[in-house]
Amino acid sequence: MTITPQDEPSVPEDRAPEESRRPVDGAGGPSFTVRAVLASLSSRLRGDSSGARIARGTLWSLVGSVGSRGLNLLTFLFVARWLGAERFGELGIVRSTAGMFGIFAGFGMGLTATKYVAQYRATDPERAGNVLLLTFTVAATMGALASGLLWLLAPLMATGALDASHLSGQLRIGSLLVLFGALAGVVRGGLAGLEAFGKIAACNVITAAVGLPLILAGAGFAGVAGATGGLVASALVDFVVAGVALRSRLAAHGMRWSSAGCWAERKVIWSFSLPAFLAYALTGPANWAALAILANHTGSYASVGYFAAANQWFSALVLLPMLVCGAALPVLAEQYESGRELEVRGTLRSLIRVNLAFAVPGALIVAALSPFLMGLYGPSFVEHWGTLAISALTVCLFAAQQPLGHLLAASGRMWHGLWLSGLWGSAYVLCAVCFADLQSLGVAVARLIAYVLYLALSLLLIRRIMARAKPMQGTSVRCN
Repeated sequence: MTITPQDEPSVPEDRAPEESRRPVDGAGGPSFTVRAVLASLSSRLRGDSSGARIARGTLWSLVGSVGSRGLNLLTFLFVARWLGAERFGELGIVRSTAGMFGIFAGFGMGLTATKYVAQYRATDPERAGNVLLLTFTVAATMGALASGLLWLLAPLMATGALDASHLSGQLRIGSLLVLFGALAGVVRGGLAGLEAFGKIAACNVITAAVGLPLILAGAGFAGVAGATGGLVASALVDFVVAGVALRSRLAAHGMRWSSAGCWAERKVIWSFSLPAFLAYALTGPANWAALAILANHTGSYASVGYFAAANQWFSALVLLPMLVCGAALPVLAEQYESGRELEVRGTLRSLIRVNLAFAVPGALIVAALSPFLMGLYGPSFVEHWGTLAISALTVCLFAAQQPLGHLLAASGRMWHGLWLSGLWGSAYVLCAVCFADLQSLGVAVARLIAYVLYLALSLLLIRRIMARAKPMQGTSVRCN
C-alpha cells in the first residue's frame, strides 16, 4: 500500500505511454511485469507529495531497522555463546542501566530537533539551526551529567542494587554509552527533521556492521568489560557517522546558527522538550508497576514470563506503525506550521488507515494462532494463549492512536500529550490491580483498557484542536 496525494495527476489509460501497452514476450495481453510494477512504485516514491514523502521515509526506516536489528541479533547471538548465560546476563544489566540513565540524558532533545527542524527548515532556516544547536547543547550537557553520575554511582549500584561488586568497572565503562547516545539522538533527530531517512538507515547499518567485530573482539579478549567497551566504540561510531551525514545535509539546506539565536529559543525546552521527556519517562514506570503487581500477587515470576512472551509479539506488530508515524512527523510539523489545515486532516486520516491496514491483519493472525505461538515457548505457556490474543488486539488500538499522538507533537502540544500519558499510565496500573486475579491475562486486559481510554481521549482532544483551527486551503492525502 502506498500513500499518494489526492490531487496527483494521473495519465488516462488511452494516453498511457507506449511502453505500458507493449505485449510481454509476444503475448497479446498488456504488460504487467515485475519491472513495470517496480518502475511504477519508484515513480510514486520519487514524488514531492506528502504521501510519497511518508512512504519514502517509512521504506528507508524499515530497511535501516531490519538491517541493523539483524546484524545486532547476529552479534549478540555470538556474544551470548562466548560469554555464557551468567556473563551475558551481566552485560544485559550493564546495558539496561546505561539505558535508564540515557532516558534522562536525552531529555526529549531528539524529538525536539525533529519537530522544529522540520517546522522551520523551509520558512526560517536560521531559526531551525538555532533550535538544533540548542538541542545539541542541552543533550551534551545532560549527557555529560548523567554519564558522570553513573560513573560516580557505579560502585554503590554494583554492591547495592545489583549485588555484584565486580560489575563496578563495567558500569563505569558503560557510562560513556549515556553520553554518546544522547548526542547521537539529537543528530538523528536533526536528520529526521530534514527527512534524510536514507541517511539514517545507512547510519544504522554502518553502525551495526562496524559494531559487530568491535563487540565480538571485546567479548573475546576481555569478557563483559570488553563487550561493553565494544558497545561504547560502536556508539561513538554511530555519533560520528550520523554527524557527518547531518553536516552535509545542513550545508545543502543553507542552515546557519548563532549562540545568541540559540539562547533565544530556550522556551522550547519548557514548552516541548520537558513534557516530551516526562511523557516518555512515564511509560517505563507504568509497565514496571504493572509487572511488579503481577509478580507480587502471584508470588512467582512465571506469570511475568507469560506476559513477556506475549509482549514480544506486541513489540513486533507495532514496529511498522511506529516507523510510519516516525516518517510522518516532519511532514505533519511542516504542514501545521504552514497553516495547511486540510492537508493535516488528510494526512492524519491516511495515517490512521495505513496503520490499521498494516496492524489489523497481523494482529488477527497472531490472535488466531496464539495457542500455537505460545506453545513455542514451552508446554506451560499454552494455557496462557489469551494473554497473547489480547495483546495482539491491543496493537490495533495502538496503531490508531499513534498518528494522533504524533499530531500533538507536530502542533507543539506536548503538555497535552503528557496529560494523556499520565492518564494512560494511571489506568494501566489501576486496572492491573483490579484484574490481578487473572494473572498475566489481567495485565494484558489492563493494557487494552488503558489504550481504549488513551485512544478515546486523544480523539476528543484532536477534534477540539482541529475545530479551533481556521479553515485554510490545502490538498488532502489519500490511500490507493
